[in-house]
Amino acid sequence: MSRPTPSSVGSLTPQVNGILRFPLTSRPLQGGAVFLDRDGVINRRIQDGYVTRLSEFEFLPDTIPGVRALAGLGRPIIVVSNQAGVAKGLVKQRSLEQMTGWFVGEIVAGGGRIDAVYYCPHAPADDCTCRKPKPGLFLQAANDFGVDLRQSVMIGDTVSDAEAATAAGVRPLLVEHYLTAAPDTSARTYETVADLRAAAALLKQA
Repeated sequence: MSRPTPSSVGSLTPQVNGILRFPLTSRPLQGGAVFLDRDGVINRRIQDGYVTRLSEFEFLPDTIPGVRALAGLGRPIIVVSNQAGVAKGLVKQRSLEQMTGWFVGEIVAGGGRIDAVYYCPHAPADDCTCRKPKPGLFLQAANDFGVDLRQSVMIGDTVSDAEAATAAGVRPLLVEHYLTAAPDTSARTYETVADLRAAAALLKQA
C-alpha cells in the first residue's frame, strides 16, 4: 500500500466556533465513536512545549498497531486535541495541516483509520468553549457527523481529557503508561488501560 500524501487524505476546513477541522471522510459516522487525544496518545508529548513541525513528530511505539486494532472494531475514529501553540504563534496552521496529513497517512498505511481530526487552536487565556477540559470538540464532531456521544469512548492521557469526555457524556479511558497528571488532578479515579491495543480489546468485549 502506498503512503497517502497530505493532499490525498483531506485538508483543514474553515473554522467553526473557532475549531480547526480536518475531515477525512464524507460518509455519515453513525453510532458510538472512538475519540483519541493526539499528544501523549498518538505521538510522544514534548513536556512543557509543542510539536511545532513534522521533524518533531514521533509516534509512540503502540500507535500503529493500536489504531489498527481500534479500526477493527468498526467504530468511527476521531482525534480531538488542544493545540495552543497555534494561538501562541509557535505552530503555523500549514505545519499543523502537514503533520496531520502525514500521521494519518502513516496510520492508514499501517492498516488503521482516522475519520476526522479536530483541533482547538486557542490559548488557555482565550476562555474558549473547545479547549479541553471543556467539551466543545466532542460536541462539534457529534454535530458534524452524527455520532452518538453516549455510546462513545475517549482515550486520553491527562485528567483534562477525561474531564472533557465526561462533560460531553463520553466514557473516558486513560492510557496509564503515558498518563500525565494535570496540576489540578482531582481525587476522582478514572478507568485506565495499558495502551491502545488494550483499549481495543476492552471495547471489543463490551
